[in-house]
Amino acid sequence: MAFGYSGKWFFGFCGLLIIGALGSGLWEVAFRPALSFLATGIVSWSTLGIQSLRDGIYADIARGSLVPDSKFNHVWHFLASL
Repeated sequence: MAFGYSGKWFFGFCGLLIIGALGSGLWEVAFRPALSFLATGIVSWSTLGIQSLRDGIYADIARGSLVPDSKFNHVWHFLASL
């Protein structure tokens, strides 16, 4: 089967759309929930389950002020010292 130059571009573009749709579906079904679960677990573990500390981290992020004296850095220094 001999396709012309435009036929190769057409089928290549269709293949690109199919691969993109499959990748997007895989992200929605598998990767997003897994990474969300992993991120929640890391935050919970790094704050030792202390809700007020976790709330402080999210408040610092929302304000956009991750300054050197923020609670997150205190937790990071604590974990780095272990």
